[in-house]
Amino acid sequence: MFETARFMTEVKDRYNLSSDYALADKLGIAQPEANLIRRGLKVPKPELCIKIANLLDKNPVELLLIAQKDKAPARAKEYWKLALTGVDVMLHVPKRPHYLPKKVEAIGRELRQLESQT
Repeated sequence: MFETARFMTEVKDRYNLSSDYALADKLGIAQPEANLIRRGLKVPKPELCIKIANLLDKNPVELLLIAQKDKAPARAKEYWKLALTGVDVMLHVPKRPHYLPKKVEAIGRELRQLESQT
C-alpha cells in the first residue's frame, strides 16, 4: 500500500465526500483511478499530487516526494525518505535560527554514512 493513499482519504474527509465518484469529480480524474489511488494500488501523477496538496493546504513538494518514494524500488526508498526529511526540516526552520537544529546535523551524518557505503 502506498503512503499517498492517506492523502486521498484526507481529501474525502475534509470535503465530506461520500464516494470515490465524488472524490474523482473533486480531483478531475476518473473514478477507477481515484479508487486505485485511495486504496494504495496506484501512485498519483505529479499534477494530481499538486492538486491534492492545494486542496489540503500542504506544500506540494511534500506530496511529490512521497509519490516518488512510493514509486521507487525498495533499495531506493530510504533515499527518498531522507529527501523528505530534509525538505521537512527546511520548511520548518525559522527564518533566523539562533542554532543549527540537531535534526539537520543528524541528516548530514546519515547522508555522509550512506555515501561512504556506496
